[in-house]
Amino acid sequence: MKRFLFVILVILLVLAAGMPVALSAPEGFEMLTLESEGMDVVMVQMRLRDLGYISYRATGMFFGMTEKAVMDFQKSNDLGADGRLGELTYDKLFSMDVVRKPLSAEIPITSGPSLVGSPAEYGELADWFEVVDAAFAVGATATVKDFNSGISFDMKRTAGVNHAEVEPVDTVAYEEYIKSFGGKPNWEKRSVIVTVGSGSYAASLFGNQMGEDTVSDNTMDGHTCLFFSGSFSHVYGFSDKEHEKMVLRAAGEPIQY
Repeated sequence: MKRFLFVILVILLVLAAGMPVALSAPEGFEMLTLESEGMDVVMVQMRLRDLGYISYRATGMFFGMTEKAVMDFQKSNDLGADGRLGELTYDKLFSMDVVRKPLSAEIPITSGPSLVGSPAEYGELADWFEVVDAAFAVGATATVKDFNSGISFDMKRTAGVNHAEVEPVDTVAYEEYIKSFGGKPNWEKRSVIVTVGSGSYAASLFGNQMGEDTVSDNTMDGHTCLFFSGSFSHVYGFSDKEHEKMVLRAAGEPIQY
């Protein structure tokens, strides 16, 4: 952890000074491939974002979009473009002689419907660990309503510890989910009201899909993330301020960030 924080500090200071970054793969570095996780993935994603190959915040999880970004970087920098990040690619990524890229047009920036008038309702600002985790147990189905538009759809909790990993229950639910995000998967986070049992909770829903796919025949390839008050990321327990903002908004609470 100390090494990681030191390296990030160095990167930020150098970038602030307008200078290039030069680092070598750390001792004991292991090749990063699909489904790799950890601090090395965080560092790589931060550097790829700085160079324009991705436009989302570091997650610490090496999935399809990170693999594609690595492959694009390798192509632009005359490396074997296999999407696997070994020492050669790592050293080039953090070198002073590197080809940058403008933000890819392939990464959607679509935003879903805006709020018109006053919201129809607010959700309860219930704590994830104290209330929602038990109320919305793995295997349960909840109705998710977009705070802005009122579009609603059913989603099943399939996994998750620090927050809920969810999937639309069928194709119709998936289509409504996508409609609330402007018609295509993207990196937006939206305020939603989640109703399960007798409770209606303020939450924040992510607009892209990733990882394991549990519900078949729902069109979605993977799952997405649903954050509540007090939720954290699954990697190193990061607090996601964007999700927190959307949760507070769905609860009608002042935005504190």
